[in-house]
Amino acid sequence: MTPSRRGSVLYVTYDGLLEPLGASQVLPYVRRLRRLGVAIEILSYEKPDAFEGDRRRALACTLAAEGIPWTPLRYHRRPTIPATAFDVGRGRRQVRRWVRALRREGRVGLVHARGYIPGLIGLAAKGLGARLLFDMRGFWVDERVQGEYWMPGSVHVRIGRWMERRLLAGADHLILLAKRGGARLAELSAGLPPVPWVVIPTCVDLERFAPAADRDGLRTELGISSGPVLIHTGTLVGWYDGQFTMEVGRAFVERTGGAFVVLTRETEEARRQARDVGVDALVRFVQPEEVPRWVQAADAGLALPRPLPSKDASFPTKVGEYLACGLAVLATPIGDVGELADGVSLRTLERREDVPAAVDWLAAAIADPHRPAAARAQAEARLGVDRGSEVLLEVYHRLGVDPIGADAGERGT
Repeated sequence: MTPSRRGSVLYVTYDGLLEPLGASQVLPYVRRLRRLGVAIEILSYEKPDAFEGDRRRALACTLAAEGIPWTPLRYHRRPTIPATAFDVGRGRRQVRRWVRALRREGRVGLVHARGYIPGLIGLAAKGLGARLLFDMRGFWVDERVQGEYWMPGSVHVRIGRWMERRLLAGADHLILLAKRGGARLAELSAGLPPVPWVVIPTCVDLERFAPAADRDGLRTELGISSGPVLIHTGTLVGWYDGQFTMEVGRAFVERTGGAFVVLTRETEEARRQARDVGVDALVRFVQPEEVPRWVQAADAGLALPRPLPSKDASFPTKVGEYLACGLAVLATPIGDVGELADGVSLRTLERREDVPAAVDWLAAAIADPHRPAAARAQAEARLGVDRGSEVLLEVYHRLGVDPIGADAGERGT
């Protein structure tokens, strides 16, 4: 039987759908692609504390109603290498079953692997005639070393490099987050057959993240100061410079008399960093579905990862989320972020000695009546999930899968 272009996509993610990245970077894409007529399923790994909870059951019901099959597997963390190997083994078996079922129907199978571990899982499909889209995003091994998670020359690095070479040799197409990553990609893939790649920056769900209709009321509800509000969302360790972020937060509070909000899982570490720097930060952990409301309540946001060479291929998720909500953004010029620096909605910051001027800019941007519209326009023009989904549709087409069903007419709207 000749395979039909009415194929199916299996989206594999090691970030759980009940985690912040899964909620903001996987679900919006999959839902949009399904509405565009793509037959798409999800294989994810969920943390133990969420796996048995009501949130998982509720999401499973919602996705089923939307026509999106979801297979959640339990994520295992320790001991690191055996636990990950166990997860990979389970995922590879799941992928093989999925591809064989498609083959019996004469349909094309495409595995969209979001990251290195999913890529290794997705390679199991190659020997069965399916194709692999390696959504490598950044350069994971470099990030782990430069973020001081892994020691140079360690067994983790050796395994990571082996994985990297296998994936670059076995993938049918690649996705990067930034054009600046292209030079490093050429170095990592030296000696291998060239693989086509495309850039899709970290996009944002413009429906979930939008300017607040009643920001003052939202601040009252959340218990935030009525003065200017600066926010940081996400981790403050690893390749994020927590102390630098807190120093900027302190300078902002001193300059404006406003508030500094930090949303992170690492609440104790964030509070320690705040005490060390001497800033009275409002530190909270909130569920992914609550994050948009907190961002909407702010005036400005910080995205200050360390400007490491590995981050040339990165694009922080929070940048698009801040802009979509109309915030002024102060960011490290990693990846292609610098291309968004318009002096109205986004400014880049590289050195500690530039903090006073940058905070003065934040204060002026907050007061600028044109800033909310300019920020939102940046997000709509360059960082919306709709735009990213259209590029993905083109990649899927090249790899043998086209939209199907009655919803396919929505494409291009």
